[in-house]
Amino acid sequence: MTPKTVIRSGYGIFYGEPDSISHDGDGVFFNQAPAFTEISFQTDRLLQPALIVSQGFPPGLVPATQLRANVGARSSYPFVPSQYAEEWFFDLQRQLPLDSLVTISYAGSGTHHLMQTLDANQPLTPAAGAVQSRRPLPFFASINLRSPLGNAAYEALSAKFEKHYSKGLIMLVSYTWSHAIDDAIETDTNATGDGLQNNYDVARSRGNSVFDLRHVFVSSVVYDLPFGSGRTWLNRHGPLDWLLGGWQLGGIVTMRSGLPFTPLLSTDVSNRNHQPSEPRRQWKPFLRADAGPLVRSFGLYHSQPIHLWK
Repeated sequence: MTPKTVIRSGYGIFYGEPDSISHDGDGVFFNQAPAFTEISFQTDRLLQPALIVSQGFPPGLVPATQLRANVGARSSYPFVPSQYAEEWFFDLQRQLPLDSLVTISYAGSGTHHLMQTLDANQPLTPAAGAVQSRRPLPFFASINLRSPLGNAAYEALSAKFEKHYSKGLIMLVSYTWSHAIDDAIETDTNATGDGLQNNYDVARSRGNSVFDLRHVFVSSVVYDLPFGSGRTWLNRHGPLDWLLGGWQLGGIVTMRSGLPFTPLLSTDVSNRNHQPSEPRRQWKPFLRADAGPLVRSFGLYHSQPIHLWK
């Protein structure tokens, strides 16, 4: 725009291969029943072993030539679209006096076709009774389906002040206000959290990402102390220069807001083979007027079976 003002903008699409299929060995990449069968034996290993290896396996177990009831399975789509991410940015930069400049930026991204792990054999609705008898395919246990249904979005506004090195001082101050949203399964990303609320309605799990940091402030500074050869004070060679010259004073300050969370129940409340479960009410934390500085409680906020932080 002018010799001291610059505008930048960009957009890109980046494609990736969902390596989680080969990583988890789903579908044709995994040995499944009856060719591969896992059989467990409950036993007291010290006093009353249920099985002694030297005596062989009980008859009828191996070789496994047919499917057994309540066996799990893995599956995947015959065609998986390429996952891709769209990224864009726009920033305005202005040069300031004293060898400094300021940058105001907007950045965003959208990621699509993230791999999700679904239980394709989950009971359709909450109800009483045995979970196995209410599955769409009651002969099977869980059927883990790798599905490219995941989506994520990120948007951020940021401001940055930079002072280039002059007169012994260099400084960088930045602040970012952002929001990350996804419907990805937290257990698939090795993050502590929850799976899908409803395997037949992925959009229901859309909410704040587990790594969503709304506010981040970072500041760093380095200052050459004015002592020693070539500096303002004690500008001479000798023992004092060796002892006091060439020192720098620096520091980094980082402040950020906390991460979102959802309270979970350790029991399968819906009786749909879904654990942990979300509470039936949304909770919003508050500080009681009569509570001490470290005492907090939770209060009812809204009676809907949805995630906590929206």
